[in-house]
Amino acid sequence: MACTEPSFESNPPLDPSLSTEKLSDQDVRAIVKLLGQTVVVPGDLRAKRRFLISELAKLIDADVWAWFHGNIPDTADHQPAQVLDGGWANDEQRIKSFISTESPEAQDLQRHFPTITQKQLTFVRASVLTREQWHATPFFVKHRDPIGLDDFLFTFYPLDDKGACSCIGMHRFHGREPFNARDAKVMHLVLSEIDWLHRDGINIDRKS
Repeated sequence: MACTEPSFESNPPLDPSLSTEKLSDQDVRAIVKLLGQTVVVPGDLRAKRRFLISELAKLIDADVWAWFHGNIPDTADHQPAQVLDGGWANDEQRIKSFISTESPEAQDLQRHFPTITQKQLTFVRASVLTREQWHATPFFVKHRDPIGLDDFLFTFYPLDDKGACSCIGMHRFHGREPFNARDAKVMHLVLSEIDWLHRDGINIDRKS
């Protein structure tokens, strides 16, 4: 069965809060339950972060997830750190995916991404590129297609006024339906309520 683009492809909102997509009662209950469970997870904050992000991936049916601290743009002061990830098909897929983020093709792809500001930003691939455009990018052709990865969904959560941010990426394998407005809204809402976990493990003061 062919995959279909989200119905909001023609004018997708970059801010999920502006979406007309209504979350079901089931989704709302699942979000509240996940946030509550995360607080009482045994272990340190890293364990709580791993629990939350892996369960969020299940909630939006993502195959692969990654959470790291970075800087927009990258600087010597805040290189990516505290990486948590999971769901990979194999070690080769994981390694090649991480290597690809430093490629010239990745830098070129980021030209299509919205500007990161002092406000949390969540967007699906369909918000910035149609499927045809995405599949024609050098990044997809050279780095994603060969390892079986396709659609993506990102959240950037600013940590200060100098570009440091908490970055979360969700990904789907080949043949899966694209992420949609519901997925973006669920992810945005969950990650908007955990400032304390975004800041775990990084020495950056709360933004004013």
